[in-house]
Amino acid sequence: MAMAVVKLNQKGDLSDGVSDTIQYFLDRLYINRISIHMVISHFNALQGKSTTLTGMVGTIDQTCNIVGVAEDAYDAAAVLCDGEYFDHPRMQMVAQDITDTDPDTLNKVSAVYVPAHLHHILFEVFKNSMRATCEFAEQRQQHELPEIRCQIYKTKDDITVKISDQGGGMSRRVRSKIFNYMYSTAPKVVMPTSGGSYGGGLTSDQLPMHGLGYGLPLSRLYARYFMGDIKLASVDGYGTDTYIYLQRLSKNAVENLPVFNSVSKDKLMNIATQVPDWTDNQKNY
Repeated sequence: MAMAVVKLNQKGDLSDGVSDTIQYFLDRLYINRISIHMVISHFNALQGKSTTLTGMVGTIDQTCNIVGVAEDAYDAAAVLCDGEYFDHPRMQMVAQDITDTDPDTLNKVSAVYVPAHLHHILFEVFKNSMRATCEFAEQRQQHELPEIRCQIYKTKDDITVKISDQGGGMSRRVRSKIFNYMYSTAPKVVMPTSGGSYGGGLTSDQLPMHGLGYGLPLSRLYARYFMGDIKLASVDGYGTDTYIYLQRLSKNAVENLPVFNSVSKDKLMNIATQVPDWTDNQKNY
């Protein structure tokens, strides 16, 4: 699907109306895919048992170690970065549970969550930060790569993960498109010479580190699936801060599934190209 979108995008510039319709369609498609995959993997993990051998309820970890998942995601992204740039930025991590008064457990942040979903989100963000840091440092001919900072805070209602890099940032125009499937800040992906797909999907050895434009849009869907979100703040010419918000309370982390009614149908069929004006608050110009 990602390769199909790349080919469609290479045909030429699409109007905003067509692009928005494709965006809405793909968001619905993938949030449904996440939901179906969640049901299948959950059933396979349980198989009639209340908990697995590791104490997880299916694919849900009742005491998911946010810090541990972040470290695993960083290590996985570092391997890809080493293969592409022969180096990777180091990470400085700080974690704190604001609601915990015990100094021995203050730095341990846990929540009821699906580790696989969280790993996917953090992996994509770390991967983007590493790529930007390496390329920006190369442009400035820096011998030492600036480190990536990861701050994890657990409060009364939320868990916030802030990942900061010094990868040059992005302009407001670019930032407004960063969650679009039809857009990527990376160089255009090299298409297979055979004309087919990469074959192995996300597990393919030939899968590029960047360029498909699917990392952040899918990561935001994974976050929003349980009522979380991803926000970006960037300083053009310096770096980017990525904020990942998760629900602290499991009762609030309900599935956010799409509905199909007349309103959603109109969004799927709408390819209007109305010129935005000052009342258009959806676009971040």
